[in-house]
Amino acid sequence: MTTSRYYNSFFITLFLFSSLIFGIFLLFQNKTIYAQNISKNEQKISFTIISQKPQPIEQKIVEEQVKKIEPIIPPKPIAKKPLKQEIVKEKQTQQEIIKEVTPITNTDTKPTETIIEKQISQAPQIDTNAIKEEFLKNIKIKIDKNKVYPPRAISRGIQGIIDVSFTLLSSGDISNINLQGHNIFKASIEDALQKSFPVTIPHELDVFPMVINLKIAFNLR
Repeated sequence: MTTSRYYNSFFITLFLFSSLIFGIFLLFQNKTIYAQNISKNEQKISFTIISQKPQPIEQKIVEEQVKKIEPIIPPKPIAKKPLKQEIVKEKQTQQEIIKEVTPITNTDTKPTETIIEKQISQAPQIDTNAIKEEFLKNIKIKIDKNKVYPPRAISRGIQGIIDVSFTLLSSGDISNINLQGHNIFKASIEDALQKSFPVTIPHELDVFPMVINLKIAFNLR
């Protein structure tokens, strides 16, 4: 039994030792193969250096001189003096232009005052007489409307005309009343005057006080 164990351990150690040696051999073998592959796959890298040629110094100097040269300004043309004939023609043309521009004024024009007077005379004038007549007519109509025929005159059949005179003031009131005619109608006229005044005065009438004379008739129909 001891011999068999010895042999087993011997073979095991031998196997391990031989496998170790074989692994080392394979390791070195792979390194050599890898080194050969690297040497085969080497690439050549080439560098090219481009050198710039320096410009000649003379060319730079010429360029700087060209830049410094300023542009040449041509001299202004000298204006020629006009001849006498040309001056005379220019004066004639200027005088003709002035004649065309200046308006023709009429020396016979009348002053503005006469023009205004003419416009006033041509304006329609207000007929104050017609306004006065219309005003007096309306006053008479108003008094006739306000008068009352006295019953006693109706029963007796009395008719008549009363002359009425009074002074019209600028306020529209009346004063200085004077009545002439049959006494039976005077009270009726006085009452009618009180009812008819004051009146509105037209602004065209400015002559006051104004004395007014009217005839008021009492007629039986």
